[in-house]
Amino acid sequence: HCPSSQEALRRLRIMLDYIHEHFNQPFSLAGLANHVLLSRESCCRIFKQMTGMTISQYMTEYRVMRSLPYLADGKYSIAEVSALCGFSSQSRFAAAFRSKMGCNPNQYLHSNFDIIRNS
Repeated sequence: HCPSSQEALRRLRIMLDYIHEHFNQPFSLAGLANHVLLSRESCCRIFKQMTGMTISQYMTEYRVMRSLPYLADGKYSIAEVSALCGFSSQSRFAAAFRSKMGCNPNQYLHSNFDIIRNS
């Protein structure tokens, strides 16, 4: 293995840990770059090279996936789930959710209730 790819992998792990710890807060690329001790451009380049996704794409997808247990729980409104998962607005959450899951959060919520009721 060449040392540069090991270093990129190490930095990617640090970036992913940071994203996973802070997914429910407003995201700052500058904050991430500062945490990894790289420029914003280097963070974006390494992340894209190593994952095939932009940081923004990954963050959005991760937030949507983290919303699923909250929705399945049934205790939270969609607005609450949106806020708990770090989306800046309910409409951004709904759009991201629809893009990833193929239905809106309300449809997902009701499909889970149907499964629970019918079991």
